[in-house]
Amino acid sequence: MRVGITIGLTEGLSIFSNGLTQNVLMFYDIVSQIESVDKVALIDLHKRDWEDYQQFTYLDGYELEQWDGDIQNKFDILVVFGITPTVDFVNQFKSVKTNKVISYKGGNTSVLQMESLIFERSYRDSINGQKSKAPILKPIQFDEIWSIPQQEFHNTQIWEVQHKTKARTVPFIWSDKFIKQSIALTLRKDPNTIPFFKDRKDSINKWRVATMEPNQNVLKNMYPMIWAFEHANRLKPDLFEKFKFTNAMEFQKNKYLIELVRELSFYKEGKLQLAPRWKVVDLLSTHADAVVCHQWGNPLNYAYFDVVYMGYPLVHNAHLCADIGYYYADWNVKDAGQLLVDGLQSIKEDDTYLKRNRDILKRYNTDNKQMVLQYESLLKNLWERNEIDSMSYNWKTNLLE
Repeated sequence: MRVGITIGLTEGLSIFSNGLTQNVLMFYDIVSQIESVDKVALIDLHKRDWEDYQQFTYLDGYELEQWDGDIQNKFDILVVFGITPTVDFVNQFKSVKTNKVISYKGGNTSVLQMESLIFERSYRDSINGQKSKAPILKPIQFDEIWSIPQQEFHNTQIWEVQHKTKARTVPFIWSDKFIKQSIALTLRKDPNTIPFFKDRKDSINKWRVATMEPNQNVLKNMYPMIWAFEHANRLKPDLFEKFKFTNAMEFQKNKYLIELVRELSFYKEGKLQLAPRWKVVDLLSTHADAVVCHQWGNPLNYAYFDVVYMGYPLVHNAHLCADIGYYYADWNVKDAGQLLVDGLQSIKEDDTYLKRNRDILKRYNTDNKQMVLQYESLLKNLWERNEIDSMSYNWKTNLLE
């Protein structure tokens, strides 16, 4: 098999700006381990001079090709992942009748389109400052749709109706290589940086707690954390120095937010801070000591994995990884506040926290041989149905069973 994977490349965009580019490269790493795959490459749909790719340093070590008039003869499978080609592009690829096209979904299409429909809402493009609506794509005839597990709840049957094909949940892929690269880069810039919690914990007296929600839609935003922080602060005010809402500088003059928090204890005590976006390593090595998260329909997140990989306390409500960090259910913000207090008071003596969480992360890592074998079965299943066809996702193993 020869597998091509589309990738979206934007000048000035860090690989840590969102999880999608990381996901594409990690999927490449999985496919490159499959014995029956003879060739794998990333495909850029745009025409660029080859020297322009030097700015995308994260592509080092990955084979890259540009879309051309003969692409349909170079690959047997096109995985539409980082960027979606036009119908004409897909039709060109499928002009070879045995070729297959997979759409690998990494985003919550339904919710973004819902917000655009109901509220005429635009999201901000942080690179060029423009505002855009969630895209409406033509119903391309994919052979199959693959989805990261956290998108199943909102999207699976909608995608099946829209594209008239089967949508299936596939194992979630993560790798520690990108967080390791980020740590190495940070240490290169400042050798005095202390990135890991175990090396910093004894210097922490009062805790600086942060959120990392992007604050761009209802799925992941600061609102539930306001109440979790308030409950935690009422329980143990002397425990906390700051509550930092990152990705929130634009809210500094938001009158509604000011009115919302003005009577809350942590605001009155001067503990609320609206902060810019930081990479996880910069956030935890310099600006914060713990992270509290809330999601609504997005219960897996690379950021969560990176936090516990570095050994920091993570309070979250992501039920598809309920065994990492400290888990609370649903919208139970009082539970989140209590967990935060309890976790911070106990974690310095919890010598198993780091190893426990890293052991759990192994089920997602690109060196998980069982996961590699399952992706091989998924690819082969496109031509000849096999046992993988009837399996469903089990979050506790991150495998199809």
